[in-house]
Amino acid sequence: MKKAVPLFGFIVFLMIILPLLASVATAEPIIIDTEKGVPGFRTEPARDLPGNWQYVQDHPDTSADGWFDTYAYPPGQGNGSFWYTISFPDMGECKGIWETSVPYTGKYEVFAWIPSPDSFDPYLDEATPPSDYLPTKRAQYKVFHNDGLATVTIDQNLNMGGFASLGVFEFDSTARVELSSNGVEFWRCVAFDAVKFVPVIHDMAVTDVSIMPPLTSVGQSTAICVTVTNEGTQQEDNVSVKAFVDGAQVGSTVMLPHSLSTLTV
Repeated sequence: MKKAVPLFGFIVFLMIILPLLASVATAEPIIIDTEKGVPGFRTEPARDLPGNWQYVQDHPDTSADGWFDTYAYPPGQGNGSFWYTISFPDMGECKGIWETSVPYTGKYEVFAWIPSPDSFDPYLDEATPPSDYLPTKRAQYKVFHNDGLATVTIDQNLNMGGFASLGVFEFDSTARVELSSNGVEFWRCVAFDAVKFVPVIHDMAVTDVSIMPPLTSVGQSTAICVTVTNEGTQQEDNVSVKAFVDGAQVGSTVMLPHSLSTLTV
């Protein structure tokens, strides 16, 4: 596609377009926490049933620093909180569901935050000793993606205090993760905390620029051909590249393979 560009604007035009083509625009990760009222997370049954769900919060006590730490998400004194349930025969299935819309179709790496309660944390319930929290070694996260369903087992005892990767998956408009108490060892606890969706970014580099000026200066267009290469370690096909000038897209969206391709504006 051709875009009419004044000849004197070549340098300014290229200064604008080349940095934009040098990489795919970064996108912020999507994080769904498990606080009540936070959109995107719900449980089955509802968390209002105290016999099914236990709530753990980083909160003040009478110790020297004034806080019991949970190392839940978000990290930081007084911030972290999470939910857990205990697996035993008399209790039915308890399920957590994280669901969100994603800004664009593509691949995302999915992470689950695994909390790590302080050994002195009484969990808001003074009658519940800390030793009752025994993390499961087989938390089964189910990721619903474009190719179907993936079940990923995470040892919540070994991965405490940070995000654990569930893998890279492709999503269209909606991303969904589920975690259930089913399959958890007897009397072990399964924790429900934040889930994060991180877009997989491709490193792009401009490798060639050619300018084809019009034959005349009246009523003619100038074609600027820019060759873009996917230099990332993710050698994926169908990487979309767009060029923008003054906030407006110039030319059409080009789907680049991992080999060289040319975008003409």
